Amino acid sequence: PEERQLISDRYDGDVAEADRVMGGMLESLRAEGILDRAVVVILSDHGEDLWDHDSARSPGHGHSVYQELLHVPLMFLAPGRVPPGKRIRTGVSLVDVAPTLLDLAGVPRDSAMTGRSLLTTVTTGEEPEEIPILAESVEYGPDRFASIVGPLKIILTPLPQRFNSGVAIRVAPLEIFDLSADPAETRNLAAAPPPGASRLTEDLWKHVETVFKPLDEERGRKEIPQKLLDQLRSLGYVQ
Repeated sequence: PEERQLISDRYDGDVAEADRVMGGMLESLRAEGILDRAVVVILSDHGEDLWDHDSARSPGHGHSVYQELLHVPLMFLAPGRVPPGKRIRTGVSLVDVAPTLLDLAGVPRDSAMTGRSLLTTVTTGEEPEEIPILAESVEYGPDRFASIVGPLKIILTPLPQRFNSGVAIRVAPLEIFDLSADPAETRNLAAAPPPGASRLTEDLWKHVETVFKPLDEERGRKEIPQKLLDQLRSLGYVQ
């Protein structure tokens, strides 16, 4: 426990140092007269697992799609365009950042670009439309896929017996969480899915079938875990 507390404190120190450096950069931009005509976006690529779910991989990341890794800050600053002090509650994705910046700059986006523009949200403070937020795969352990809509979160691990980077991490093939009641994701509701979970799981499964090529290989060898098939069948959309 003492060692974990030390490492957690050092992580807090890293965050504080990043805050100090960012603050200094913003003050430099302000002093040079640049900040009032700049668009600044602050975000993080991922969080860190500090013994939230996996003791063997902590402290670290790249081994799961739980909230301690996915739920990161996203802040926009653009004096005269983005109203200060506004905070939205609806979840958005980092793939939305690039389209939003292009819209703010008045630059056309490439038609192949993923994500959506949040221009209306960042310039008015209005909540955006609630759509599924997707996260895919991990560096260590089995490939995992997550979808979040509102408080509901689904995690699918279609081939839990296949491990990336030679790291064997044992996970459930299907996990369902209510983030409003269980933000730490400690209670898997797959055995008794809440309303809306079946449809969200079905949509995520269709996405997995589209993008996860190893699934086709395993189908040929009939190695899709029986437990996952049974759970999907119990939800009513696998015959």
